[in-house]
Amino acid sequence: MALVADELKRKRAEIGSRIDELRAEIALLERQQSAFDEVIQSYDPEYIADMAPRAVRRRKREAVRELAAAGLALRRTSEDG
Repeated sequence: MALVADELKRKRAEIGSRIDELRAEIALLERQQSAFDEVIQSYDPEYIADMAPRAVRRRKREAVRELAAAGLALRRTSEDG
């Protein structure tokens, strides 16, 4: 049984590494896409970059997390002081 568990853990770690690689690649591609949008807007000021619904949701989630973290930090500060 220990061999099966060890193999499952190894495979899980492998998948986790691949997920991290894909996230890094996606972040790079999003930065490149953003750079293209800026250049396009310099040639066409009326251009509005398409925001994929998925990207919009991700940005909203990130903003909510940041606000929640800031709120937690404020609560901790007010409790300390």
